[in-house]
Formats: sequence, structure tokens, C-alpha cells
Amino acid sequence: MNVRNNHHSGVGVELHNLNKNYEKNRAIDTLNLKIHPGELMSLLGPSGCGKTTTLKMIAGLIRQDSGNIFIDGFDVRDTPVHKRGLGLVSQNYALFPHMTILENVSFGLKMKGLKASVVLQKSLDMLKVVQLFELKDRYPSQLSGGQQQRVALARCFVVEPKVMLLDEPLGALDKKLRETMQIELKMFQRQFGITTILVTHDQEEALMMSDRIAVMNKGKLEQVGSPQEIYEHPLNRFVAEFIGVSNFITSKIVDIEERYITVEIEGQLRIKVLNNYNLLTFTLGQSVTVSIRPEKINIHQENSSAQITLEAILDEVMYVGSSIYYYFITAKGTKLITYQQNTSAQTFMLNKGVHIALSWEPDSMCLLVD
Repeated sequence: MNVRNNHHSGVGVELHNLNKNYEKNRAIDTLNLKIHPGELMSLLGPSGCGKTTTLKMIAGLIRQDSGNIFIDGFDVRDTPVHKRGLGLVSQNYALFPHMTILENVSFGLKMKGLKASVVLQKSLDMLKVVQLFELKDRYPSQLSGGQQQRVALARCFVVEPKVMLLDEPLGALDKKLRETMQIELKMFQRQFGITTILVTHDQEEALMMSDRIAVMNKGKLEQVGSPQEIYEHPLNRFVAEFIGVSNFITSKIVDIEERYITVEIEGQLRIKVLNNYNLLTFTLGQSVTVSIRPEKINIHQENSSAQITLEAILDEVMYVGSSIYYYFITAKGTKLITYQQNTSAQTFMLNKGVHIALSWEPDSMCLLVD
């Protein structure tokens, strides 16, 4: 089997002004998205945000009400499902129970009418890639969930689809196996260079596997960017809350320069924050929300030399193994959470009720417009 290593050998997918209504509900609202050749793009969002509907429209299983879907530059509005050149893997694997693993993997190639010797060789090569060669004569019921999922992926990859569509493919697996499969799936995708669209509601999965993430909410796109951009620089409160955990502090704008905005926190702290989205416009005196990730906040028991410190009282402590979660309340009643890595052999835990100074770097703050 010719394994393609070129990361850009896949084809692009473009969604242009896509709309879909179910009775009175607008499931997809003027969606525009460009998926680059060879990339793994995640559609991420809560249940009912429209991500699976979008995937089904790309697959041709649902017809859009308006707008266009381009695959490899061609408008596929009138192209039936089986002629779009797509591979679809869902949560339930959809393997044929009466066929062996080898027969399952070779099914799509046989449907293409390839010579029997070619079908056999390609299928065996693919089973080696997904490390199931030894199990080729078993039936799906004799395999574990992770192995069945690999068979489903192998069956899809072997026909070399233009685009892979993955609908919560790892949703049925337990946490440990799921994490292993995330790494494997990402490696297969890189190896074959196939453009892949992954639907997931699992933020960690999206952060770990994606080249870019499209965060969706109520049929609209909230933000598209690399995992790092989405996590470090959420554009609004929805994204900041949906991806990971964030602290939110209501603040007031007291000075505006070209690149920096000075905010006043809790009536006592003045901090200069980089306005890294010149998309957002602010006015003096405006109330804004500042977001800070828990792992960016440091805890000081004594007076600290840090330039930004906020007084708070420790309200709750949770020990979660690799880290310790501390919950604080400030003088103004704002609730904050911080994570401290459990790095030393002697785990040091603070007691509830102690007064603490919290500090963080100005760069780790994000200004949000709700």
C-alpha cells in the first residue's frame, strides 16, 4: 500500500453561507468555513450546536436549505453520497458481524471493482498499518472496542477517500483507551495526509488531535483557530467557558492606548492588558470581563514581589492526584480557582480560611466581550 506522507495531499473543503432549518429551528446559521488540504479540523461544541448536522450535509446525508459545499473545488450539491469520495466513521463502528476483519476491511475495495489480488494486498497492508494483521481471521465480536474502532478506521483509510468524516468516533471507548486511540488516529491521519473533519464535544480530544478547531454554538461559528489560539486567546465568554476552565473577573476600562488597555479589577488593581484582537473596540469606563486560566495564577502566603497581587481567602481545597485545586473568594466576592501541580514528594496543602495573595502575568489575561 502506498502510504502518503505529504501532509497536504488531501483535498480542501469549503462551506459557503450554509443554512439548515428544522421546522422553526435554525440548526445551521450562515456557516462559512474553509478546511485546508491535509488538515484535521474539529467541529467542537455542546449537544445541539449543529456540528453533526454540518458533517451530514458535507457527507450528503442531509441536504442544505441554502449555501454551497465545495469538495476539492467542486460544488457537490447534486452529487450523491457514494460519489463524493468521502469516508465516514461513526461511534458505532458499523462493522459487518458475519464478516472476518479482513473481509470487513476489503469490502470497500471490492465495491470499487478492483482485481482480487489488489484488494487482498491493499487490505493486508492496511491491517499491518493499524496493527491488526494477526487478527485478520477473527470476527468483530471477538475484538475489543479499541480493536473494532481500528478496523472501522482501516476500512475507511484503505479506499483512500478524499476526505475523512469522523462523527464522535471514540465516544464509546473508556477514558484510557480513548486517549490511546486519539494518538493513534492522529498518527494515521498524518501518515495518510487525508483531510479530516472530526465532530466531538470533548474539548481535550479537540485540543489534542486538531490542527484547527471550529467552536460552534447554536448553529453559528464562535471562533476558528489553532488549539493554542482557542485556549490562550478565546474571543468571547462562550469559548473561554467551553474550552477548559476559566476565571472571570468583572473589570472596568480606565485607559486605552493603541496596543494596550488598562483595566481596573475589584476597584484596587490597575493592569495593562495587550489588546491582541484589534477587532474588539473598547470605550473608557466600559465594563468588561477579564478571563484568566487557573494554571496561570500563582499563590503567595507572604507579601510577594509580584507586580499584580489580589487578596483572597481560601474557601475549598481539592486533591486530584496530579494537581491540587484551590478555590478562593476575593474581598468583592469573586470566586477564583487555581491549579497547583503536585510536583514535590511532600504534598503541601493550604488550610481553608487562610488569607492569600494571588498573582499572575498580565499576558495571561484575556479581555472578553460578552
